[in-house]
Amino acid sequence: MYRNLDEYKKICLPRKNAYYAGLLQNLLFGSEGVCIFILQLKYQISILENFYSEISNILNEIKEVEEVHEKFLQRAVIMTGGDPMLCSSQNKWLNGRNIDYVKEIKQILALNLEIKEKTLLDYKSAFLKIENIEIKNLLKILIDDEAITIKKLKSLISSFST
Repeated sequence: MYRNLDEYKKICLPRKNAYYAGLLQNLLFGSEGVCIFILQLKYQISILENFYSEISNILNEIKEVEEVHEKFLQRAVIMTGGDPMLCSSQNKWLNGRNIDYVKEIKQILALNLEIKEKTLLDYKSAFLKIENIEIKNLLKILIDDEAITIKKLKSLISSFST
C-alpha cells in the first residue's frame, strides 16, 4: 500500500542548495525521470484500457502515485533554489522522444519494471549524496513507493508468464 499524502506534506525543505536542486531536477525531468515515466504511462493506459482494463487500472494507480512524486519533487527543486523547468540539470529538454512507444503488453510491463528498478537506484544514489534530513525523508518515502510499484509490476509480469 502506498503512503498517505499527508506523509509527504509533513516534509519541510531547506533553502538554496544548487547541488541538491540539480540532483532533484534530474530525478524529476531527466531522460528517465518521473515526468517521462508519467507521459509513458499515459500513453500505455490509452492503448491498453480497451483490451486490458485491469492492467490499465493498475498502471493508472501507479501514474497517480508518480504524479504525487512529481509534485513533491517540483516543490523540493523550488525550495532548494532550483527552477523546475522541463529539462534536466544539463539543460536537456524533456520531449516525446524519451518515451518508449512499445505496444505489446509483456514489453510494456518489462519496460516499466526496468525503468522503476533504475528509478529506485537513482533515488538511493541521491539519498546517499544528500545530507539534508528533510530531503532524505522525502527520498525515503519515494524509495518505499518505488519498491511497492516494482512489486506490483513483477506480479503483473508473473501473471502473464503462466
